Amino acid sequence: MNYENQPCPCCGHHMHEGDDIVVCPVCATPQHRSCWLEEGKCINDNKHSEGFIWSLPDSNTNNTNQRKCNFCGEMNPLNSSFCSKCGGVLNNDTNGQKNDNLNNRFEVKPCRNCGTLNNAMQNTCQNCGEVLEDIIEIEQKSNPYINNTGLNPDEVIGEHTVDEISLFVRSKPATYVKKFKNIITYKKISFNFSAFLFGPYWFFFRKIYKAGAVFMAVFSVLSLIITGAIERCSDIINPYVEAIQNQTITPEEFTILSNRIFERIGSVLLIVTAINIFVRIICGLFADKLYYNNMINAFAVFKERIADPNLRRMYISRRGGVSVLAIPACFCIMDIFSSLLMFIADKIK
Repeated sequence: MNYENQPCPCCGHHMHEGDDIVVCPVCATPQHRSCWLEEGKCINDNKHSEGFIWSLPDSNTNNTNQRKCNFCGEMNPLNSSFCSKCGGVLNNDTNGQKNDNLNNRFEVKPCRNCGTLNNAMQNTCQNCGEVLEDIIEIEQKSNPYINNTGLNPDEVIGEHTVDEISLFVRSKPATYVKKFKNIITYKKISFNFSAFLFGPYWFFFRKIYKAGAVFMAVFSVLSLIITGAIERCSDIINPYVEAIQNQTITPEEFTILSNRIFERIGSVLLIVTAINIFVRIICGLFADKLYYNNMINAFAVFKERIADPNLRRMYISRRGGVSVLAIPACFCIMDIFSSLLMFIADKIK
């Protein structure tokens, strides 16, 4: 087949006699070898599953209703502003030539501190005030989260580099890189004291919402049991209320009151306290593993949906990190859930 003067589907430059041309063995799409090597695959790879076969374009076909992306070569509807494949800005300033300047590719600047997408003309983030940098500048600079930590950004743990993991963790990356390495590489048990002490609050703080919701429900139920047990003591306390309010209760009366209360709810409190400690130990034992799995799931989604490595780094940082606002949100949800359980319990009675 003669490809003379046909535009390369990837870069748009015409193919001439003597050019190094690669023809896809699946769909017969021709393209420059340099384009093939840059893409690492056929430009029409996403169409192979549809049975696509390349053919010489009809010279009578009118292509004025489409716009070619100057970054990846994808053809888009004329009224499109962004490329449907790579998200690049569609314009005609480069006369169809491929443009590798990432600073001109996007009309937004991501904030590396909070992940907010800002207008490209802004110099500071509209959400947190952080000084904004172009995506290419973020890529070229060293990872700010592992500076002065002694971590090797190119070290691979599982299937991902320390650089990617630290972008996701952001807060205390050295600690969690070591924990993940012990879990995955050395199969060691890791215990998280923060998760042990704070329970569901730690999971919400680290954006592990599913596990946090489960532990939140467990602690709410335990709290409801304790509240119900204390309410059962009202008939015991009532005879002593006036003396307690007037602070005239005698030591003998106080001892009798304490013994009767302990007889009524002592065993319940001991059992609930033991369960509470057991659940907290479970939180501490499985927190780091759940955190690692949450990170891996996020990486899988980004790898599947975002081809551009710079955008992927930005979204990894945005999806990860910590959320201070999630702590009061968890407290409010637990309070509402506990109140709902108490309401249901009262209705059942």
